[in-house]
Amino acid sequence: MSPRSVRMMVVVGLLVSILVPPERAWSQGPRHFREGREAYQRRDFDGAIRHYTLAIESGDLPHPDLFFAFNNRGNAHAAKRDYDRALQDYSHALRLNPRYAGAMRNRGSVYARKGDYERAIRDYSEAARLDPDDPHALIGRGFVYCQKQQFDRAVQDFDAALGICPTCPRAISGRAAASGGKECR
Repeated sequence: MSPRSVRMMVVVGLLVSILVPPERAWSQGPRHFREGREAYQRRDFDGAIRHYTLAIESGDLPHPDLFFAFNNRGNAHAAKRDYDRALQDYSHALRLNPRYAGAMRNRGSVYARKGDYERAIRDYSEAARLDPDDPHALIGRGFVYCQKQQFDRAVQDFDAALGICPTCPRAISGRAAASGGKECR
């Protein structure tokens, strides 16, 4: 590199460090994404929401991380029982990647918690179609069928989940309750 190029790079670097606030500096999105994940693991849901928001707003997250950031922020909102914001984030993740089974399943779980069983069943069904090797959508749908007292359908879902994961505790307990015509928990 020529001395002039080096001087120009130094000047640009100094200008960026002076003019750009630290949270908007280069490649801050991945750092905030990582910090959001760490905060969530510590059960600091407010911190997770803050960091995922900064990651989303950074404008420098790669596409897969962007829809994961919306999904993960939705998980933090759901953990705080802010279901409307969680639904918004899951829906945004699904607009960015309509084939993201995890966000579809998570949205189904929130609909179930809100008592919107038809939407929950629709999302769980789509998640199971998108990722047939994941038993959790089937388990979630089985629990919704239990809530609706459709125990035969619940047993079918728990059986299908057990075919994928024979030791999944929620599938085992759900099947036992549903086959006895009892409410699943």
